[in-house]
Amino acid sequence: MINVICGVNQYENLLFLKMKGDDKKREIRFKQIERTLKNKNL
Repeated sequence: MINVICGVNQYENLLFLKMKGDDKKREIRFKQIERTLKNKNL
């Protein structure tokens, strides 16, 4: 029973870390797009 709970927790942690990573990538991509838009306006 404990093993099952640990497995689920590990899986949730991996999903959480992956989601955080995706947010970071999205943030960086958004900043890059923002920068290119500003450069085009200049």
